[in-house]
Amino acid sequence: MKWFFNNIHTLFLIAAMFCVGYGVFLVNTAVGFIVTGLMLFAVAIYIDRNGR
Repeated sequence: MKWFFNNIHTLFLIAAMFCVGYGVFLVNTAVGFIVTGLMLFAVAIYIDRNGR
C-alpha cells in the first residue's frame, strides 16, 4: 500500500495524459498523434531528469 501512495502522482499523470490524448484524437487524428508524441517526449525528459 505504501508503494501505491508513493506513486499516486505518477498514476494521476498517466490518467490525465490518457484523457488529454483521447480528447485530442476525438477532435482530429493528425493533431492527436502530434500531441501524444509531444506528451511522450515530455515524459521521457521527466524520467531522464528524475532518474539520476
